[in-house]
Amino acid sequence: MTRYDKAVQKLDAYNIADIKKEMSAEFKEIGKRAALKEINERKAAMRANTNTLAIYDKAGRYIDGIAHQGHHTVLFAGSGSYKTTFITALCMQALENNEALETHYWGFDVNPPYVKAIIDIDHERFSLFTNQTVSDMESFYYRYINNEVRLDNTIIVLDTYKFLSSDVNNKNANKKAMHFIKDVCRLGAAWVSIHHSNKDGKRESGTAEIEQDCDGLLRIDTVIDGNKAIANIKNGGRVRWEGTNLTIQTVISGDDKERPELFWSKAIRNAKIIGNVDIERMKTASEKAPDMERIAKIILDYKTDTKEAINQTELIKRIRENELIELSVREIKPALIAGNNRYWKCSENKQFNQRLFYPM
Repeated sequence: MTRYDKAVQKLDAYNIADIKKEMSAEFKEIGKRAALKEINERKAAMRANTNTLAIYDKAGRYIDGIAHQGHHTVLFAGSGSYKTTFITALCMQALENNEALETHYWGFDVNPPYVKAIIDIDHERFSLFTNQTVSDMESFYYRYINNEVRLDNTIIVLDTYKFLSSDVNNKNANKKAMHFIKDVCRLGAAWVSIHHSNKDGKRESGTAEIEQDCDGLLRIDTVIDGNKAIANIKNGGRVRWEGTNLTIQTVISGDDKERPELFWSKAIRNAKIIGNVDIERMKTASEKAPDMERIAKIILDYKTDTKEAINQTELIKRIRENELIELSVREIKPALIAGNNRYWKCSENKQFNQRLFYPM
């Protein structure tokens, strides 16, 4: 028997099915080992990202409660709430407190007087981008993402979010925008998106996807009190930190309406954080100013006629009898509280268990 015949005989002795089975098992094992390695690498990367966020949450609060390193905050408010003014002012104050910090403000929804005001303020670390497109913004940050260039000590403001999402009411459109922002935040930036509320002013336009994918959903409630705009920035939905509640005010001057860039400049420069203010109470007083003035006259007339303060029971009776006052029965007591120290003064008479009202 030749060597060739022996080799053929040996091959015939093998079961081809067994060979295939052994090879399949070996390839399967190789695949499992490769998959397990990839899973472990991804798990380590996700753990590292979580640990990084934990560090950011404690150390990287560029604007406490609003702009946190590695986080995306969505801040919504209605028109006329001075949200651009207040966020710009907070960013500039943060720059003054941290010399390493810089702000990228993408003002797709700002007006020319605001731009002129920012140029006049001329802060070297506050970069306002208004003539670029959203594609320009994306390609700008993809250079960072693709080359793993860090964005530490950077606040990025998007004014407004609707320009990045092709359809704020579409889940997939929002998802694409949010994932882009997450990729930027992973490089160490703090991203703040300004967003318009619905007509009721209570929630943001768009789907719940916005709240699910951002790190903090905040709202601005603003009231005008004479020559001051006062805003409360607080939780408007889920947040990944203990919560936000700050009040900021600025001076607004009707005298500057003819020079709007001066109006904006003064509003930004004069903004400051103040103690807690009951915005809802102030809103009630402002919205019902004509009724408040009529109530104040009732209190004054009573004091003039009797030389005494009017008690709450008598005051409510006279308010209900006044045909010019449009308050419902349920609105009267909250209005009396809201107008205290603005339209009148009140005190408690413990002896007779009465609340007394005096003219200012």
